[in-house]
Amino acid sequence: MKTILRTLSPIIFAVALVESYLRLTGTAIGALLSQYELYVFFILLLFLRYSWYVHLILHEGGHYLFGKLTGYQLLSFQVKKFVYNEKNKKITYIQSGPTVIAGQCLMSPPPKGSYAEKPFKLYLLGGVMMNGLTGIILYGCAYLLAPERGIILVIFSLVPLWMALSNSWPYGQNDGAIVSQASRSAEAKELLFYQLEIAALFEEGATFTELPDRYFLPLAEGRYLKTNLADFLYMAAYLKALGVLDFEGADRLLQSFAANRPVTRSAYWPIFVVESLFCDAVFGRKQAAKEKYAKIQKNLVLKQQWNTSKRVEAAYAFFVEVDMSRAKSLLKQAKQNLDGLAMPAEKEIEKRLTEWLQGYFVA
Repeated sequence: MKTILRTLSPIIFAVALVESYLRLTGTAIGALLSQYELYVFFILLLFLRYSWYVHLILHEGGHYLFGKLTGYQLLSFQVKKFVYNEKNKKITYIQSGPTVIAGQCLMSPPPKGSYAEKPFKLYLLGGVMMNGLTGIILYGCAYLLAPERGIILVIFSLVPLWMALSNSWPYGQNDGAIVSQASRSAEAKELLFYQLEIAALFEEGATFTELPDRYFLPLAEGRYLKTNLADFLYMAAYLKALGVLDFEGADRLLQSFAANRPVTRSAYWPIFVVESLFCDAVFGRKQAAKEKYAKIQKNLVLKQQWNTSKRVEAAYAFFVEVDMSRAKSLLKQAKQNLDGLAMPAEKEIEKRLTEWLQGYFVA
C-alpha cells in the first residue's frame, strides 16, 4: 500500500497543481490542448524528464549557498556519479559501486563552538528552499502569460515543487527527516555532527581504521538508538572492524544493528543485507547465507547492491558454493573495481579484504 501511495503521490500532486491553474485562469483543458500538435507534448515530457538534473544541481547548490552563509566549508559536491572534490579541485567519475544518492553537497560544520551552538537547519534545508523558490517563481510567472504559454511554466514548476515537498516532509533519511531528528535532542544533534566530522576526516584522507573511537561510544553504551542518525555510525563501525580483520566484532555490530534499529527502513538496508551475507559466509553459516542470497536475487535494490560487491560474491562462491574457479574470477574483478571507488577509505577496506580472501589461494 505504501509503495502504491509513493507512486501515485507525485501524479496526484501534478494533477492538483495543473487543475488549480486552470480553475484560477478560467481555462478549459480542451482549449489548451487544441493549441498544440501532439509531438509538442512528447518534447515537453522529454524536457521535463531531464529538467530533474537541473533542479538536482540547484538543490545541492542550495545546500552549498546556505551552508556557506552559516559558516560551513565545502568538502565535495556530487551529482549522480560525478563528484567534485574541493581539496584537489578535481571532478571524478565513480566507475563502480551503486549510486546510493542522487546528489550530495558535503560540507564541514563551523570549527568553533560546541555542538549545541553549531547551526545546521539552513544547511540541511538549503536544497528544499532553493527548489521551492524555483518552483514558486515558475508557477507564479505562469499567471503573467496567456494560458496557452503559462501552462508550460506550470508543467516545468512541477519537478522543483515536488522535490521541495518530498524532501521537506520527514520521511526515511531525507533532509526534512534529518532536521526533525537532529532537533529532538542535544544527543541526536551530536550524532549529526559526528557524521559530518567523519565525512570531513574521509575527505582529508583518513581511513576507517583511523577514525577516533569516541565517535562510536554511543553504540557501545547503547545510547541514541532511537534515531536514524545512529545507522551511519553502525556501518562506519562495521567497516572499521573489517579494516583490522576483526570479523567477530564486525558480525556483532551487524547483529546489534538488526536488534536495535528498524533495519528495513534504513537507507543502509541494502548494504546491511549484503554485508550480513558476507559474515554468514565467513563464519560458515551456509543455510543463512543461501537464504539471504535467494532474497537478494528477488529484490531489485538488493540485487543492485550485490552486483557491485564482487568481494562479497567471491566470499559466497568460496565459502558457501565451494566454487574455487568462480571465486578466483570474482576476486580478479574486485581488484579491477578498486580504482573506480570514489572514497579512498572505502578503497582501503576493499583492498584489505580482497587480499585476505586471495590468501586462501596462495599455494
